[in-house]
Amino acid sequence: MSMKKNINLISIYLLIIFSAILCGCGKTQFTKETHRREDYFARQFEMLTCEKPYGKICVETEDEKEAAKVEEFVDKRLKASGVDYDGKEYTLMFVSTLPPKGMALADQNILVFPINDVINGNGNESAQRMLYFMGKCDYWIAYGLAYMNSEADEEALREYYSNLDNLAVLNLSGIRFFDYYQDEDECKIAKQTAIAVVKYASSKGYKSVDSITTNKSELINGWLNSIGVTYSYDGEYKDKVTYYRDLADDDLECIRIDNLIIFLRKGELHDITDVGKMEEYFFHVPDDLAAIRNYVFENGIAGFEEVNRPITCHKSEIKEATYSYAYLEDKIDLQYWESLPHEYVHIYFSKYKTKDNNFLNEGIAEYLGSMNNNYSMRNTAYEFYQTDLYKEHYGIRLGDPNLIKSVEDVNVSEIYRLQIKEKENDEKACRPLNDESGWTYEESGSLVEYIIEKHSFDDFMKAFTCEGRDKDENDAIIQEYIDEWREDLLIN
Repeated sequence: MSMKKNINLISIYLLIIFSAILCGCGKTQFTKETHRREDYFARQFEMLTCEKPYGKICVETEDEKEAAKVEEFVDKRLKASGVDYDGKEYTLMFVSTLPPKGMALADQNILVFPINDVINGNGNESAQRMLYFMGKCDYWIAYGLAYMNSEADEEALREYYSNLDNLAVLNLSGIRFFDYYQDEDECKIAKQTAIAVVKYASSKGYKSVDSITTNKSELINGWLNSIGVTYSYDGEYKDKVTYYRDLADDDLECIRIDNLIIFLRKGELHDITDVGKMEEYFFHVPDDLAAIRNYVFENGIAGFEEVNRPITCHKSEIKEATYSYAYLEDKIDLQYWESLPHEYVHIYFSKYKTKDNNFLNEGIAEYLGSMNNNYSMRNTAYEFYQTDLYKEHYGIRLGDPNLIKSVEDVNVSEIYRLQIKEKENDEKACRPLNDESGWTYEESGSLVEYIIEKHSFDDFMKAFTCEGRDKDENDAIIQEYIDEWREDLLIN
C-alpha cells in the first residue's frame, strides 16, 4: 500500500472521529431558545429545543441531561405505540408551569406537558395525553398503552364482567367520562379494563395503536376468555360513537355520531348522573339519526353532501331552560337528551317552515324523530287521542293517564307553554286550523303520521310547502287531512 493511500485512509479516519466529536457521538444537539407566550403562559422562560421527525421538542430547563431524558422518554413511548404522524408536525413543550387551559393548542399543533411528570415521575400521564392526541386513537387505548406497566386486578375484573349486565362497559366509551361523572369504583373498573386489554393485546403481538384499534372486538373477547369469562363482547358499539377531546379547548368533551358532534363542557353538566344510562342512550341514538338521514336522502329532501354536512350540538348548561332548539346554520342547542332526534329532523326540514305551517314542522320532527328507539312510545302517545278526553279537548298535552281524569286535572299553564305557535300571543299562528288553543307536539305528530301513512310523503310535503297551490287551496286540503284524521280517531 502506497504512502499516499495510507495518508488518505488516516485522513478519513480522523474526519470520522472529528465528526463524531462534533456531533456528540450521536447525541442530540439542543438549541437554547427564549419563549414568551402572553396568551397562555404570560411569562418568559428559557428552553432547550431539538428538531425531530414529528416536529420539535422544547424542554424548560438549562440542563442538557434533563432535556435528553425527556427526548428519550418521548421517542420510546411513540416508537412503542407505533404512532403514525401522517406528515403532521407537532411541538411538544415540557414546562414547569402549565397554562390555565390548553394542554393542546390545536391551531399550532402544540402539546403542553408538565416536565416534572417525566423528570421526577413515570411520565404516564404525559404519555397518555401524547398518544391520544398524536395517535388519534380511542381514549382507552392511549390510557392502556401509557399505563401498561401498572397492575390490573384481573380477579376483580373477572367477577365484574361475569355479570352479563356489565358487558356494555366493554365498549369502553364510558372511559371518556371517568374523573368527571363516574364514582370512584366505576373509574377504577374503566381504567383497569383499558390496561388489562392493552396488556393482553401486547402479549399477542398487537402493540401499535392501529393494530389494537383494528382488532378491538377480537382482543376484548380474547382477554375475557383468558380471565375465565364465558360471555362474549359483540362489538355492536364499535364505529357508532367516537369520543375525543376538543383540541382547541381541553375542557370540552366531544362525541361524534356520523355527521353530528356533541360538545360537552367538562364537569358542568347537571344531568349526567348514570354513565350506564348514557351508554344505553348512545347505543340507540346513532340508529335513530342514521334512519332520519336515510329517510331525508331517499325522499329527496337533501342530496348526499347536504344530508351529511357537519352538524354541531351544544348540550345546554342552563338548568332553567325548558326546551331544545335547532338552528338553520346546522347547530342544535340541546336541553334534553331524548329530544336529539327531534331536533336533528328540524335541521333538514326547518328550511320549509313558515308561520302558518309550524305545526306541521313540529309534526314531522315528532314523527321521524321517534321512528326507532321511541317508536313504541309514540304509538302509545297517539293512542291517547282515541280516548274520550282527548277526542273532545284537542290541544291537551299528554300526561300520566292515571292522573288526568278530566280537563280540570290538566295544568293549563303547561298546555299553553306547549302549544305550537310561532308567537304565543299570535292568534293566527295556527292557521289554517280552527283550534284556537293551538296544537300539542303529539297531536301534530299523530296528524303527520296519518298523512304520510294513509296518503304519502309527497302529499305531506305538498301540504307543508304549499307546492303548486295558492294558500287558500292548500289550507283547505290540510283541513281535509285534519278532518279525516279526527274521523279516523273516532272510528278506532
